[in-house]
Amino acid sequence: MLVVGTGIPSDLNASERLAARAIGKSLAQYQYGLITGGWPGVDEIATKSYIDEIRSKNLDLSDYLIQVVTEERQVFCEEGHIVRVPQNTREWLESQKFADAIIFVGGRGGTYVTWLGALHGGMPRFPLGGSSGDANIAFKQTYEYWELMPIPGIDQVQFKELGRSIKTESDATWLAEYIIRELLPRSLDAVDAVQRRNTDDAKSIFISYSHNDEGWVNRLRTLLRPAEKRGLISTWVDKDIEEGRGWESQIQSQLTKSNFALILMSKNLLKSDYVKNVELPMFLQRERDESEFHLFWVLLEPCNWEYFSGLDKVQAIGGVKSSISECRTDADKQVRLIQVVERLMQALS
Repeated sequence: MLVVGTGIPSDLNASERLAARAIGKSLAQYQYGLITGGWPGVDEIATKSYIDEIRSKNLDLSDYLIQVVTEERQVFCEEGHIVRVPQNTREWLESQKFADAIIFVGGRGGTYVTWLGALHGGMPRFPLGGSSGDANIAFKQTYEYWELMPIPGIDQVQFKELGRSIKTESDATWLAEYIIRELLPRSLDAVDAVQRRNTDDAKSIFISYSHNDEGWVNRLRTLLRPAEKRGLISTWVDKDIEEGRGWESQIQSQLTKSNFALILMSKNLLKSDYVKNVELPMFLQRERDESEFHLFWVLLEPCNWEYFSGLDKVQAIGGVKSSISECRTDADKQVRLIQVVERLMQALS
């Protein structure tokens, strides 16, 4: 995630300080990478908050932080990867090459230029209307001309929440969590939808789930996005069914040609006769007959998963003693999802 905003400390208002700090902390809690321009102000506040949280988890900053700064500017901390660029329009646009999405906090000119670049490139962009400045302008223009410049994967009502006022730390924390937990996975999932249908050479993962658990699917696909961008994998769920073609034939095709299968086990999934009687038997048969096929599953919540005959022969990722939903915090749940992704990538390699 690229975070941009007001670069002059004396111009910062209270809402921008609160928002920058909350965004940096939340990105680290959910273990998303951070990209900044190394400016004082929003960049510095968000980065310091991010670094503190990453270090508290004993993670290596070089895996998470990129600072794109001009050749003559001195950064406030020599951490992560530092990319030097000339002092021209590249300063505003180069950082977008490393980003999957952008959050805008305040801004006094350069932030608006960055927003225009993201708009032109179709990148998911989240301007905080309650933080004033360029972000407020970008928010208002996006909302007013929604039909011309929508955010991929979300609707206007969801976007409107970004205009909330930011008066307290809890306001800022709510907004940061809302973007990272709700809007970001949906938006990136929509951006990648076309790519998933055109990755014939990538290893394919069939995700079996209940529609009531779609939020978990969106979060997983967001975490798998770097591998998809590199062409290593493609994911498929039934909402990727192409219009104008029979749904069952498309599912059957994916069931027989996918390289991996991932079952998201929950109480809702147990109600699906199609998964129990069609998908799971197919996966188990392929697991026995095809050395290259791998079946994985994860326990989303406590349930009678033994009802699915044969699933006990397959080790659940993370085990079955505690489900993901039983994790104490949302950040802990995110870490469990990251473990699922890491296990899938290990199998791929």
